[in-house]
Amino acid sequence: MNQRGFTLIELVIVIVILGILAVTAAPKFLDLTDDAEDAVASGVLGAVNSAAQSARAAWLVAGSTGNSVTIDGDTVAVENDNADADGYPTATAAGIGAAIVAPSGWSQFTSTAAGYIFVSTATKPANNTSDGKACVAYNLNASDKPVAVAGSFTFVDGAADTCA
Repeated sequence: MNQRGFTLIELVIVIVILGILAVTAAPKFLDLTDDAEDAVASGVLGAVNSAAQSARAAWLVAGSTGNSVTIDGDTVAVENDNADADGYPTATAAGIGAAIVAPSGWSQFTSTAAGYIFVSTATKPANNTSDGKACVAYNLNASDKPVAVAGSFTFVDGAADTCA
């Protein structure tokens, strides 16, 4: 009888190739934390933009006067300095901070460098161990129009923290 099969060398080569593939592919599938954090940051960015537009719409409907607007029972501070783009939430806790509820595990605070920051930590970052966390920054540009960006948090020094 003439039987044919794989030699031991061929089987070892196949096992080595499968091992190499497993070593290179497994980390991509096992560590999805960064991808999940980026997805949440995209969601927060969308929520911030939506909240800014909702606040302005409520301000316009209310007669385009005053420095605040009430949305779902919450008072939101809005910009009103007679510029063209009045009615958007200010970059403060009373403005955009009141217009949105940040997801669990995200904190909010004012930064002189970036405006109002939402960062993915349970509390406001206290030192550079929070560098690289996903964040979303909200500010008003020179024309009082909202600018929101998602980025990576960098602890600078107190109120000068950045999100870019």
